[in-house]
Amino acid sequence: MRNGVKVFDCDTHLRPTVETIIPYLDPDRREQAPQWGKVPVRIGMAGERYEPPHRHYFRFRTRNEGWNKESMRMLGQAAAPEKGERTFQRFMGEKFPRYGGGDFDVEARIRDMDEEGVDVHMMVPGGIPSTDDADLEMAFIRAQHRYLNDFTSKDPHRLKSLIIASGLRVEDSVKEIKKWSRSAWAVGVEPRLALDQLALEQVAEEVVVAVPVATVVERHEEQVRVLQVHQEPIRPSASGDGIAEWTAHPFEDRGREQ
Repeated sequence: MRNGVKVFDCDTHLRPTVETIIPYLDPDRREQAPQWGKVPVRIGMAGERYEPPHRHYFRFRTRNEGWNKESMRMLGQAAAPEKGERTFQRFMGEKFPRYGGGDFDVEARIRDMDEEGVDVHMMVPGGIPSTDDADLEMAFIRAQHRYLNDFTSKDPHRLKSLIIASGLRVEDSVKEIKKWSRSAWAVGVEPRLALDQLALEQVAEEVVVAVPVATVVERHEEQVRVLQVHQEPIRPSASGDGIAEWTAHPFEDRGREQ
């Protein structure tokens, strides 16, 4: 609470590193993990620079495009310069979040929340590596949900997140929604779709039709729960591979805005 007002921050982020997520993978995937590509995490989600030893993110692609380009087109430029250096954006505020609060250290996150006077964090889940292998993507989604369940268990009334639904594995995603929708942390669904897939409304309709409304629209405290939250326009993934994490307000589709 801040100045007598309860604060629900609905756009925070959580991204487990390799070292954090491996224990949550299915046993057969854990055995494969040492063979997968990894990149060191040198810069945090708020732009803070980390000193070695670095933790890692999985990476199955090496494309230099989209959000992964070294040289970016700036406002007023017709195109990105041939040689350029991408710099991290500058966020508001004077203090970086505590180390680990967006990955493995729930106590650090709660201390940040207390210091800022924030009652609840809705944490947009990240850390699903981009891949053409739909089964592998689904394995990471299942692992992410197990991880979220553990991470939020320290304070489930203050730590919230989203169930991830894959447009490539709708039936499996429905199973995940049924499994986790009654969890205290689950306050919405985040569809993860390829750019050439069905429109968001169609995939969302498949999910809603397949799952009883009482399961998706769950009553929780103030009787508020939505299908989708964290609205934003279409965007490519961090690896620029043509995957978009489409998320929208349930009554407003901003995904069509260009």
